[in-house]
Amino acid sequence: MKDRKKAPPFHECELRLLMKLYCDSYEEYHGRGKHGESGRSLNDKKSLLRRFAREVSNLGFYQRTEKQIEERLRADCKRVRKHERARIHEGREAVINSLPSYLHQLYECRKSKSLNGSAALNHDEELDDHHLDITEDSAFEMSQPSICHKVKVEVITPREGSPAGEPQSSETFMEMEEVVDEAAPTSTTPTQRRMPRKYVRATRPESPSPSMDRRAQLYEEEIKLSMLRQQLAIEELKLIVIKNDLARAQLERETIATERERFELERAKHEQYSEELKLFHIKQDLARAQLEREMIALERERLKLEREKQQNNNPSPRVTSQSDNP
Repeated sequence: MKDRKKAPPFHECELRLLMKLYCDSYEEYHGRGKHGESGRSLNDKKSLLRRFAREVSNLGFYQRTEKQIEERLRADCKRVRKHERARIHEGREAVINSLPSYLHQLYECRKSKSLNGSAALNHDEELDDHHLDITEDSAFEMSQPSICHKVKVEVITPREGSPAGEPQSSETFMEMEEVVDEAAPTSTTPTQRRMPRKYVRATRPESPSPSMDRRAQLYEEEIKLSMLRQQLAIEELKLIVIKNDLARAQLERETIATERERFELERAKHEQYSEELKLFHIKQDLARAQLEREMIALERERLKLEREKQQNNNPSPRVTSQSDNP
């Protein structure tokens, strides 16, 4: 058979929050309702388990399922009931000192419910655990024939230096009680069992301890502190996003300023090139005008030379006639 994957262990903050939620919804969880009306609703229990799993998962340690929450509550309730039975024989201090700190709230809650006349709630809770145990072992019980249980009683000699009438310890008393319960005859129906005497025994009324109230307040403050830390982390993340947006906007502004400077530089270069081009055209016009003036002067010189040449080749008629009549 394939082994089932083991769930990660619960953190102390998860256990404290779970105990607080469970104690606040104790009557609703066990089918009593807010106004005391009896009657069990499976949908109410499932909705509470779903809410418990969601709020415990919101702490950020692990993602818890309804099955994990239900198994943890069942185990813690069994542990508290065991200590309640031991308290009758050893005293309250032995129970409180042996319980973990996160279970003190559940212990006080069960005690206050029993003082208020809500012993039926504890009875219903224990019936749930017995029903789950019966359904898990029903196949094995159906296949086994009914046999008579043998009760083995060990004789414990009194310790040295103790009086002969000293009562037995709570562990011995609980073992004897469990053996007697197992030895009790069972009916032919596997799902029906006689209620053990230990669930009917009434508890002695005791006033709630103020130290328990202080511990409960301390647990609530620690839960609030963890929630505030989560909110602080969210606010820091938002602040980082805002800083990134500001840096991006600053970078965009610097980019726009750089583009503007580049555009101004290109425009200045274009204007300088236009001025240089105009100056070049002016110089070309001046050179062309100078060349035209020089050409005009050369043309005048040429015409002057041609006129002088014609005058040299064609002398006046008076000079020629004098030369013919000497």
